[in-house]
Amino acid sequence: MPTLIDRPSDEALHLLRVIALGYDEAGGVWPCWQWVKQRLWLQNLDAEEVLQGLPTWRHNYRSVRAGSHGQLPENGEPVALSVHGMANNVMPSMRLLVHGFLTALNVAIVMQRGIKPSPTEAIELKVRGDEFTRTIKQQAGAELTVDQLFGVLRGEPATWRGVNQNGGQWAWDLTDIRLSRYIGIQNERDYLVRLEEHVGLPAVTSRSGRLPPMALPDALDHLDLAWRLATGNHLVRVPRAAMAAKLTQPAASAEEFESRCSALADLLGCLNMPSQGGTLQNMKAALSELLGAEAGRAQAAVDVLRWVVAVRAGQQHRGADTRAEEAKVALGLATYIGDWAGAWDHLRAVTVEALGTIREEIASLIP
Repeated sequence: MPTLIDRPSDEALHLLRVIALGYDEAGGVWPCWQWVKQRLWLQNLDAEEVLQGLPTWRHNYRSVRAGSHGQLPENGEPVALSVHGMANNVMPSMRLLVHGFLTALNVAIVMQRGIKPSPTEAIELKVRGDEFTRTIKQQAGAELTVDQLFGVLRGEPATWRGVNQNGGQWAWDLTDIRLSRYIGIQNERDYLVRLEEHVGLPAVTSRSGRLPPMALPDALDHLDLAWRLATGNHLVRVPRAAMAAKLTQPAASAEEFESRCSALADLLGCLNMPSQGGTLQNMKAALSELLGAEAGRAQAAVDVLRWVVAVRAGQQHRGADTRAEEAKVALGLATYIGDWAGAWDHLRAVTVEALGTIREEIASLIP
């Protein structure tokens, strides 16, 4: 799983730049999804595929803020960048927004540290959006509208708590939010390093030791049981017995490795989820609905499964080569060049762990 400090893929950087260009062309308003899709299309890129391929960290934090519950945005829906997306963009307008956000965060920390409650009474600290924006403009030395600052603050896990809008005006309740972890930040990298501690997810690492032949089918069975107990519905469907049987077999050649990957990808594509928009993407959406703000760990595990599918897609479709290479790096397969038995054992182990993680999170819903 990439960290917030890692460089996004070239396709992701294209998407971030197009969104920033739309922001500039619209005069400081985020562009709609249809405009973004068309611009990416002119660059021979599928915007939907690129957007769905972006990593998702805890609390559903992503480079691009669009759609809901993991679904693709509507054509007319504005598509905004988070600070992570802005920080990976060289457009002056994005640098301005990031600078304004960091200034706001530092000012809020100073204000919060200045609270002086009495021994017997708590003191509230609330700031009005218009007054706060004027302060930030003065300290940042740059133009920033009330709505622009509101949008950035509402999009960040560090600041979204307590930011509320009412009747066209917004205010920020600084009384209880925890800003101490961001004390001393000077630039976007400092911020992302601190944010990584809050929303980051552990990377997929190489596994040692060999799993028993039935490890993968067993992991699917265990997840299916937990899913059924939590939701009342089966999750795993096996269209052909041979498909599951292949998961128990070793791989001694490139052809056998591809065959095992194909069977695994086919099974993941047959999960009891809508296929339109992507089976695993819809699984992320379902996890968001089931687990709410605690869905991050399970959704990250689904992202691992999406990388597994990407490995197989690269074997079948030339246009998916780039993402397949990214998947091999993300999954730790790059160290198994020519070692097909080791690559398959490793891929099985990574998949078993991802399935186990989803099962653990879903199990928390079982009475």
